[in-house]
Amino acid sequence: MSNTGSSTTPEMQVDVDGGDNVGENLVDPGTAELLDEIDFFEPFGWPYDANQATWSLSLPKSVFSSVFMLHLSISEEMQRTFHFVKVLYIPQFMLYAIVLVTQASFMFYLYDITKIAINESDNICERGGHTYLRMLCFAVIVAAILQDVQETINMFRWIQCVPTWNEEMHPKIIDECCYGDHEGCGMTKFPFQKYKNREGIIVEKPAVGFTHFYRASIFTFVLLPKFLFAISLIYLGGGFLAIAESNSDLILNAVALTFILEVDDIFYDVLTPSMFKLWLETNFTITFGESEENEAFRYLPYGGIAVIGACVAGLYKLWC
Repeated sequence: MSNTGSSTTPEMQVDVDGGDNVGENLVDPGTAELLDEIDFFEPFGWPYDANQATWSLSLPKSVFSSVFMLHLSISEEMQRTFHFVKVLYIPQFMLYAIVLVTQASFMFYLYDITKIAINESDNICERGGHTYLRMLCFAVIVAAILQDVQETINMFRWIQCVPTWNEEMHPKIIDECCYGDHEGCGMTKFPFQKYKNREGIIVEKPAVGFTHFYRASIFTFVLLPKFLFAISLIYLGGGFLAIAESNSDLILNAVALTFILEVDDIFYDVLTPSMFKLWLETNFTITFGESEENEAFRYLPYGGIAVIGACVAGLYKLWC
């Protein structure tokens, strides 16, 4: 959200050496006294607006992110070592395969269960369960699945923010980041670059990019399966809720569908080392200035309600 009262970042608004004492008098007495008693903390600088004119876009904490980005946290030299092959490459691809197989298996059994119920009865929604509760379960499951779809869309937006690989410039940038002697150097194949405008707003962007082949591979082998799984779960999940024969079955089926949706996160949390999780969470956040925001996203609640309502109506008409 925009901030017209202040146009500089917090770190540029304060004087860490003490600076002007005027700001030190504008503090909450209780907080200042408490911190002074604990460890002699003293206020410095002026009160500032923490709502600065920047926003960020990150990859989700998921195997669908780690499988194509985690290895870029280290340099090409480190990637070729057997150590990282056995602790990073092999486990990540194994994890991704486990998730895909597990999700596909659940889809198969959902289809099988729903197909049997449909063959036994034409009016499957009349087998039991309150209509209001069934519609409520439809809405909750659709919202949960749309959350996953939104995550996929944000991944697509993040990838589109990554520039195209420049064979002339990008290898030089990586070499300088890996082997230079300036602040911020590190062994990574995906460095970032800070930019600052005239108002002092700082944003961080990828300093290098993806090749066309790598970008297309991500779309084909990561985003597409993730999206197709979500769409399939809406369709088959609707049938799974429709065949419930009691209120308790409706609730249990809704919980089961939520569990299926969380399979990738469960395996990622259990099978990914903490250090690699930290790399994914901290290394790839892209920040933006206020002028880069698409204000259409501010109307997301209205669009979300409309989509959920349309999906619920469609599922009820399709299955009931």
